[in-house]
Amino acid sequence: MWADGFPVFRCERPNRQVRVALRLQDWPAEDQRLWSAATRRGNLFDEGAAACLRARTVTSLINFYGRWLAELARSAPEVLQLSPAERVTPPRVASFCQQLARTNSGRSVAAYLRSLRHVMALLAPDHDSKWLLVAAKQIEARFPQRRTRKLAAAVDLYALGLSLMQQAESIAQSRGRVTTPAALAYRDGLLIALLTAVAPLRRRGLTALTLGDSVLKSGSAWSITLPAEDNKSNRGIEYGVPDRIAAYLERYVDVFRPMLMTRGTHAALWTSRHGGRASEGAIYRAVIQRTRAALGHGVHLHLFRHIAASFAAEHAPSDVRAAADLLGHQNHTTTERHYIHAQGIAAHRLLATIIGERQKSILRRPIRGTTARPTCY
Repeated sequence: MWADGFPVFRCERPNRQVRVALRLQDWPAEDQRLWSAATRRGNLFDEGAAACLRARTVTSLINFYGRWLAELARSAPEVLQLSPAERVTPPRVASFCQQLARTNSGRSVAAYLRSLRHVMALLAPDHDSKWLLVAAKQIEARFPQRRTRKLAAAVDLYALGLSLMQQAESIAQSRGRVTTPAALAYRDGLLIALLTAVAPLRRRGLTALTLGDSVLKSGSAWSITLPAEDNKSNRGIEYGVPDRIAAYLERYVDVFRPMLMTRGTHAALWTSRHGGRASEGAIYRAVIQRTRAALGHGVHLHLFRHIAASFAAEHAPSDVRAAADLLGHQNHTTTERHYIHAQGIAAHRLLATIIGERQKSILRRPIRGTTARPTCY
């Protein structure tokens, strides 16, 4: 179903039990051969065009292209006998977009088209696929990114983290031992405090933190080091842990974490209730649940990065570089978007303040030809 030349987005709840993308080993033989050549590693002059891509990017492209092949296999299986370039036609892509629109937003469908163009540049570099980029941009313009997220105040999140850890201490003291709920509350409080006041890491980097490797203690000082391979921007970052948070971190490592480690042995900083390494999903859900219970709305992990950037922009509006380093951005363009947003809010507040002061002075000023302020009835 289309309206004004664009697919109608219904965003139905997808069935997570059904696989919607063809696995790499199920791709047509020609596609597998071309992909293998594109990702081939070798010397400087013998590598494939995709050999320099990060592993996560490669996986994403495989999944995106697998979704395209799965749709062709469902709607027109005979098309899979054609070459990759011959399959990509406007009518087929339009049908693909409409199918995606059932369970995806406009921005997500645009991302699929961008990824399809990327894969086509690897499998069929001579094929002109610029029109896919044009279509993606048209969808993005028609369906702009929603700005409905709620940015909680950094001080409120920090207070929540400290409160959870103090509650855990109280529970342990009243019971005379560290219980599982107390250990989990302390872990989640430390998570929120670290994300707010020390290291606003992405989900992958946060989950990968490891004692003795990326979380180090030197004397009484603690530091967090994120290697380049665990950072999206492919650059290493180091954070010094302030003394107050360092005391909580040490308490977690020495007292609360061992209680959760009764059934597992590993060096991961974040431990699940069952003793294993806490997964990305488990950390995500824990932070969402704690913030929703305390603030009335969940604050997901990536929002901590927006909050950190906005907080830095509001309190240090001239120092974009420092905020870029805090977030691990390679360039300042992304960071500057937050600075512009925060400075706009500050400008609106300043304007309202000036108008309010002017209004007060006007009301106090006597009308020409009179000596007293007029009485209003």
